[in-house]
Formats: sequence, C-alpha cells, structure tokens
Amino acid sequence: MTDDTDGGIGPVDLVSTRGDLDAPGPASLSSPQSRRTSPPPTLLAYALMGVMGFGGLSALVAAMGGILDVGTGALDGDAGDAMLLIVGGLLMVGGLGQMLGVMLGLLLLAIWTGLAVSTYQKATADSVGHSAIFAGLSYFICFVNFVVPHQVMTRLWERTTEYDIENPMEATPAWVKLWWPLWLAANLLGRAATGVSETEIGVLDVASSATFALTAAMTVFLVKSLQSRLEAVVEAA
Repeated sequence: MTDDTDGGIGPVDLVSTRGDLDAPGPASLSSPQSRRTSPPPTLLAYALMGVMGFGGLSALVAAMGGILDVGTGALDGDAGDAMLLIVGGLLMVGGLGQMLGVMLGLLLLAIWTGLAVSTYQKATADSVGHSAIFAGLSYFICFVNFVVPHQVMTRLWERTTEYDIENPMEATPAWVKLWWPLWLAANLLGRAATGVSETEIGVLDVASSATFALTAAMTVFLVKSLQSRLEAVVEAA
C-alpha cells in the first residue's frame, strides 16, 4: 500500500507556500514611503512665482507713477492735465497689481512653505526647527512673522545646498538673508505713508513699491531654487 503523504504537500505546507507568495517584497515595502514623500506641486510653485512676478512688475509701474507724480505739480495747462491722467493710471494699475501680488502671493507662499518643510522633514528625517503647519501659519501671526518665515527659508536653503547642481554655494548668499527683512520693510514703508504730508506720501510710496519689486524678484528666485532642490532631495531619499 502506497503512502500518499510521501513527497506531497500537506495543508501546512500549502499555507506556508501561499504565505511566501503573498509576502511583500522590498519594492512594495518601500513604495508607501515614496508615495508619502513628494515635493511641493510644481503647479503651485509656478503659480506663486507668476503672482510674485506680476506683483513685482506692478510695483515698478506704481513706483514710476509715484516718481512722475512728484514732478507733475510743476506742469500747467493741457500738459499738466495729460500728465495727471497718465500718473493716475499708473498709480491705479500699479497699486492694484501690487496689492494683488502681496495678498495672493503671501497666501501661496505660506502654503508652499508648509509643503516644502513637510517634504524636507519626511525625506531627510531632519528638522528646520518648526513644524510644517506652524511654518505656513507663521506668515499671518503677529510678531511671529518677523522671525519664523526668515528662519525657515534660510534653514531650508542651508540644508539643501548640496542638492543644488546648477548653483552650488557653500555659504548662504546675503540676498537670502535679506529677502524677508526687505519684504517687511516694504510693508512698513507703505503703512508709514498714512498721516504724513502729500509729498512724503509720494516718497514713501515710491520707496515701498521699489522695495517690494526687489523682494518679489528675490522670492521668485528663492522658490525656484528651493523647488528644484527639494525635488532632488526626494529623488535621493
């Protein structure tokens, strides 16, 4: 009589074999982590850079209108009236564009910063000193916004320097450290125009618009550089 169990696969062996087939391999174990870690959306970065670029150009238009406005008082007659129309148009268009750049740009910047911090901390298990949520909200918290946005962006720049292939820099450039103080200065100059004489208002408005235009250009380059660095960080993780 032949023993059917010799050389066969028993119930236990079937379960064991099935378990081996269903066991996750190294790729499936690592895929959830790769899905969780991704750079900030490229569309968001381009939207932010576009808004800041538009705001910066509008600020230049407003500054030009302010400069022309200072000298318009010396003109009389039709020339003076025509210049007033031109100056008024420049100030209105430039002022509205600058306001849009400041408000919408700040909102997009806060969202992008929070996502950037989250990406960096997940991909490197390192910290920039603040949580992703707090880094984003810090732009809108009084007094906190004097310090935290500057800290977060500077630390992101410093800790991702090795991932910048196009512009490798060991030391943090001065403009990165001046970016946020100039943004605050542009805002403070604009508010300082309230309650002073008409001539001083023109000078302060021109200074505010020119400073914001410079800051907008810095923001575009900062976001562009950090976006590419974070993409490299994710690829290397």
